[in-house]
Amino acid sequence: MQPSRSYSMLRGHDAQYRISQFGEITVSVRSNQPTKFRAIYAGSASLEFNWVLTGMVTTWEFNPSLLDPKPAEFTQTAAEDGVGQIVSVELGKEEIPPTAGFLKPAISGAIRTPGIHFETSHAHDIWVFLLRSPPQSPLKLKLEKTSLTITHGSAQARALISSSTDADGRELLKAEVTTSGEGLHRVYLSIRRRLGEFSTDETIGEVGTQMRTFAWKPVLRTFDALLVTSPAMSIYEFLKFLQSLGAETTKGGISLSLSGAYRLNDFFLCDGPTVDYTLRLTGERHILGHVQDESRIFLNT
Repeated sequence: MQPSRSYSMLRGHDAQYRISQFGEITVSVRSNQPTKFRAIYAGSASLEFNWVLTGMVTTWEFNPSLLDPKPAEFTQTAAEDGVGQIVSVELGKEEIPPTAGFLKPAISGAIRTPGIHFETSHAHDIWVFLLRSPPQSPLKLKLEKTSLTITHGSAQARALISSSTDADGRELLKAEVTTSGEGLHRVYLSIRRRLGEFSTDETIGEVGTQMRTFAWKPVLRTFDALLVTSPAMSIYEFLKFLQSLGAETTKGGISLSLSGAYRLNDFFLCDGPTVDYTLRLTGERHILGHVQDESRIFLNT
């Protein structure tokens, strides 16, 4: 397989990866100057982005971490010019969980993806993240429940849930929703994604007085990139990287969706097994709040 080049936010550092015929992934990081690493760890990485209030100032923060850090096997060689160095790290089998995650319009959210942490003795740590599309085989949907029901007075709403496949062989969720009686102001079906402390809600559809059938498919994008950065990555650098993954952005750091007119919209990078999903049937009761029934959804490779 041809090596993939990196999107580097660190001057003097670049990376590429290769997959062997046995499915082993090797990431090679090239530095223009020799760098002494105190330790190198690899594993499933969490990239978290948030706004933090400190005193009177709000700042955007990037917090990388490894969820299951393990000392990495690596080799170190001199670069072709005899000055720089190349460190090759064994990341593991190709079956490691694919990239998944989402971001809110203000660029807060989380991404899960394989990563490598290079610890240095000068507090200038290097992080390399491998962002790859899910495997070619479709993600499999598993439902905790096959029906959701809510009631309020004489009003009732019910959703019958099943999985199906589209013309491309991708699995999708189908829901037939019916309502009866009076007392619910609004009935709608939604799905909540959660990664760590971050969550986002996507409305699948709203129901009136007649039965409606809705369908939902996981978001899948095609991308293949290595991100080389430090924990001091700026929001403007990250916005440029998001554009390469398919996000529409503005200078103010807002992700936009063009659908007849510009609207603030969450950016779903990709769905996958590392995200928690909850399907919800909600009925609003005017000033009395709402009633809900929910079911977990599982995505597996």
